[in-house]
Amino acid sequence: MFLSANDIGEFSVLGICYKHPLHFEKVITAAKNLMPELWSPTAEVVDTSVYRCVSAGYLTLNKNEAFSDFVQITAQGKKRLHSLVLRDPGEELTSKLFAWEFLQFCFLDFIDCDTARTVLFRTRSRLQQRLSNFRQRSELCPHTGRFTNLWLSIETNRLETSLNSLNIICEEIDDELQIAKYSKSPSI
Repeated sequence: MFLSANDIGEFSVLGICYKHPLHFEKVITAAKNLMPELWSPTAEVVDTSVYRCVSAGYLTLNKNEAFSDFVQITAQGKKRLHSLVLRDPGEELTSKLFAWEFLQFCFLDFIDCDTARTVLFRTRSRLQQRLSNFRQRSELCPHTGRFTNLWLSIETNRLETSLNSLNIICEEIDDELQIAKYSKSPSI
């Protein structure tokens, strides 16, 4: 699936504004500092994302007593955030994919457990595939030496650690869903 910078901007500002209204400048600062290794927007890019979300009805701009603009998410914006968290970013390894996955994790706490489970299990599947592909590519590496081996070891360890963490959280969310399921069922 194609992910654009506009999608990342929209996803970022909706998630940032989810909990409570924020001063416009705080939204810009938060977006710029959210994931600078993966996406480092200018203030103008964040500004445009906010206004695009306002135009779509996902956010509102309100003025306080000091005539400062505060940004607030709407019910429609919360639904949109839910759909963005659930959106499958695809398999293409780009910085946009990693940014999207970061945003999904960052805003997963705002989403129901069933949706979180879907996102986590899909992400785990992608990560398992990445690790498998990396191991296959590593075997084809024509050069071995201490620095090549060091880098291959570091990258393998990073992917394995990420996968182990995802396995733990997937088990936890399955347990939570089971507890919720049984607590709703009538007792005999």
